Amino acid sequence: MTAINQSEKFNVTFDLGHLLVNDAQTFNKDSITEAEIKQRAIQNLELFYKELFKLSGNQVGDDNQNRDFDKPKDTVKLPDPILKLPRSKPIPKPKQLSKWEKYRVEKGLPPRQKRSRMIFSELAQDWVPRWGKGRYYNLTFFKFYA
Repeated sequence: MTAINQSEKFNVTFDLGHLLVNDAQTFNKDSITEAEIKQRAIQNLELFYKELFKLSGNQVGDDNQNRDFDKPKDTVKLPDPILKLPRSKPIPKPKQLSKWEKYRVEKGLPPRQKRSRMIFSELAQDWVPRWGKGRYYNLTFFKFYA
């Protein structure tokens, strides 16, 4: 079954990936009442629900031992959307290089390596923070005066 389905009786198209219903049927009269619009919406909603319930719901582990109880049993995996919707915002422009980054690229310098927060202490025979609580300096300070 494809993601876009058409109902032959009504000129209605479904894109279940976006949960989209497209009704191309026109009204024949010059003046349309609100009741006619509601009736058409109810018909389209019924068709949409029929198409939605045709999808098979897969529950991970149907038996009680392997079942994923965090997900309800009546969930379905929607098919991939067919219609391409436009982005709500424009594509971001590439970020300009700073003066230092331009200089670094011109000279062929490698990017600066960040110093790690942890260093290996020969005194403690373990990894200790370079700064902050339990830092390496405190260990060497107390060894010197001990």
